[in-house]
Amino acid sequence: IDYSLAPQAAFPRGLEEIYYAYCWALENFHSLGTTGERVVFAGDSAGSNLISALIVKLIEEGIQLPHGIVNIYGIFNIDFMISPSAALTLMDPILPFGITSNLIKAYAMDKKASMGLDLNENIVVDEDNEKKDIPDKFNFVFQKSNYLSPYQSPDEILREFPPTRFVSAILDPLCDDSIEFGKKLRALDVDVELNMLNGLYHGFLYFIQVQL
Repeated sequence: IDYSLAPQAAFPRGLEEIYYAYCWALENFHSLGTTGERVVFAGDSAGSNLISALIVKLIEEGIQLPHGIVNIYGIFNIDFMISPSAALTLMDPILPFGITSNLIKAYAMDKKASMGLDLNENIVVDEDNEKKDIPDKFNFVFQKSNYLSPYQSPDEILREFPPTRFVSAILDPLCDDSIEFGKKLRALDVDVELNMLNGLYHGFLYFIQVQL
């Protein structure tokens, strides 16, 4: 689905578009050349976040769920949390920290809350014990929504997830998102499989056509 992209179309625009596309598809399978007997969602990276958020929304709205979902190197918890894989952003060639933080900021920043920050209350101390303001680019607040962070959805929602498959890479800074979300769903008796690939980075699907 060619959904609109941030920053021109920030949250929840992309989610709304795939929600209405899916609802339309449920009533128009004949126009898509299929019976719709079995439906599977698949998405990678930000798309994986969107289809997981869509599952949460469909459960809340009582709309027919797909028969399965395939999450490929997705992000499921929009927050700066310390984890072993997140440390890879310090040297990752595809998702270095600056790019990752700016991408998340463009999509998920709570602009009103961020504009209201008192920068004088956010300080750091250097080696000479001099107080300095944190740079403005690091002063922002994420919106709070289960649609942004499906991982944070209530258990009663998550246990209704359809069979879920995760695919990620060992060298992906986001791989812990797949591991932790998969563990949480499995603990709620959801049918889950996690596939971790060696020697690959985030976005490896886009390099399939590259010939050595």
